[in-house]
Amino acid sequence: YELTPTSALPATAHTITYAVQDAAGNTSAQSPSLPIVIDTSNPAAPTVAPDMTPETDTGKSNTDNLTNDTTPTFTVPVTAGHETDVPVLYVDGAPVDATVTPITDGSGNITGYELTPTTPLSGSPVIQYVWEDPAGNVSGLSPSLPVVIDDTKPDAPVIVKFVDSVGTVEDVTVSPALTNDPQPEFHGTA
Repeated sequence: YELTPTSALPATAHTITYAVQDAAGNTSAQSPSLPIVIDTSNPAAPTVAPDMTPETDTGKSNTDNLTNDTTPTFTVPVTAGHETDVPVLYVDGAPVDATVTPITDGSGNITGYELTPTTPLSGSPVIQYVWEDPAGNVSGLSPSLPVVIDDTKPDAPVIVKFVDSVGTVEDVTVSPALTNDPQPEFHGTA
């Protein structure tokens, strides 16, 4: 059987049972009960932006949100009211598949989550997240974290000349280049 209430159930706890009736009008005993909770309230939107982990932030600083890692990991803290919610990663305003890993304290309490996209990112994506509660209700978007993903290697540098300050300047085009200066000055392009 598929049974659907003819009017919406109010958002609260309910105990669902049903009985069947045969063609002669005989009614069975009620089924075992099924407790359910109707929850239609969206969680509050996050107030803290995600943060790229220092391990995947490969820029000059591990806090500059510049990386060559195309699947960087982002952390989000669990704040009051979201203890049973799970974060969903958003990139450029759209949800993306991500590995979600709880971060726990010494007592096993979840204090945050690590979110790692399963599909590589590129360019300058904007990273956000939402909270999804156990009933499937979704919050608004978090504050954003702009990041730069750059996995293009620069061209190899070329030494074009060197200056020999001891005696005559030697020719760099000779291979191997020769000099009697133990500290020559090198010039190149990058």
